[in-house]
Amino acid sequence: MKRVSHYIEDESYESQSTAGRYHPGRVTTWTVRGKKITVPIGAGRGDDVEMFRDGDWVYVVVVRYSLGYAGLEVFEYQTGEPRGEIFLQVDYQVEEILGRNWEQKSLRWIAKVLSNYVE
Repeated sequence: MKRVSHYIEDESYESQSTAGRYHPGRVTTWTVRGKKITVPIGAGRGDDVEMFRDGDWVYVVVVRYSLGYAGLEVFEYQTGEPRGEIFLQVDYQVEEILGRNWEQKSLRWIAKVLSNYVE
């Protein structure tokens, strides 16, 4: 997995409303051959977010260590079409999949492990 250059910003109210999302949303944007790809992601302002690419897929890993959750969203690199996601928010879920010391692992490591569970 290689890190992808991207940026994250708040989703516009118009976009949230059109999609039926009535909570503060975030979007991430990356560029493919001069074309900007923007997708909504399940990340809050206080989350740690990183993006990686492996072949045709982009992996957006989101963690919030203070609240004990981790998630991964997978998109098609060229189009931004969603492939799947996984979100762990309960201690036993996180520890079962990522182990007891998951907070000490890199975001790349977390993305690799979670990618095996994406549906």
